[in-house]
Amino acid sequence: MVRPFERPTDRPRLTGSRADRRPRIEERRRLHGPDHTDDPLGDEAFTVLGRRLSARYVELHDRAVDEYERRCWEERVIDLRERRRSVASDDVETRNRYVREWTALLADLLLLDEE
Repeated sequence: MVRPFERPTDRPRLTGSRADRRPRIEERRRLHGPDHTDDPLGDEAFTVLGRRLSARYVELHDRAVDEYERRCWEERVIDLRERRRSVASDDVETRNRYVREWTALLADLLLLDEE
């Protein structure tokens, strides 16, 4: 990962086997903190699932039969957007928890069409 204002040539080249690189990787993590490779589910999964779930809520809002149901779906959209905005970019644990929750929730909502 190239950090801002860092030229790729400034980074040390890793050579040798993986066993040789492990101590250097551990040292880099100790000095600079975790990087994006420590995120098993990734930022992309968080973003994509958040957008899909939001789109599904909007779709259900548009198909609602009465005003109460419309308000319920609208509140869910707003709550989801607030959750997405409140998670810090370096909070991997919370992002992963939301990805797991949203995956299950999206699967349940997709089952509504099958019934």
